Amino acid sequence: MNEDQAILLKTYPIGDTGLIVVWLTKNYGLIRTAARGVLRPNNAFSGKLDLFFNDIIQWRFSKKSNLHSLVSASVVYPRLTIRQEYARLSLASYFVRLLLLITEPDTPVPEFYDLLVRALNYLDTTSPTQKALFHFEREIVRLHGLHGSRESPCDILSRHFGKIPTHQRNAILALLAN
Repeated sequence: MNEDQAILLKTYPIGDTGLIVVWLTKNYGLIRTAARGVLRPNNAFSGKLDLFFNDIIQWRFSKKSNLHSLVSASVVYPRLTIRQEYARLSLASYFVRLLLLITEPDTPVPEFYDLLVRALNYLDTTSPTQKALFHFEREIVRLHGLHGSRESPCDILSRHFGKIPTHQRNAILALLAN
């Protein structure tokens, strides 16, 4: 069994009562876990699996696939303020979406985990700004070793990783300009 700090990035249904939960962990990178029975009343995960939550999780590695079994989750920091303002939620979602696009599963990336922790903590305590979006993109470019070009971080990310969520990015920039 494995245990690590993790940020919940995404969930989607599996069967009638389960969820696939996508996490960014500090020491294992991007992992997918099956949380079986989580949608039943009075389950062990009730109130512990929500977007942007920092949890301590335990899981069993699957030998057959990259879908592991979630054993337990304990909330460390829920970041509830992010959900109270559309602009905060939008920017946090953009950060997560970018990381999902550029991160290989089951590959340790502690520097990306630390970047996301800082970004989400910032959004939980401070109103979002365009500067925060630009800083996050610059840090991703720097951490990937792609800096040094005169191109914008957005253009560098697009060139190296293919399509990034530019429509979402532009909507956030417009929202934050007001």
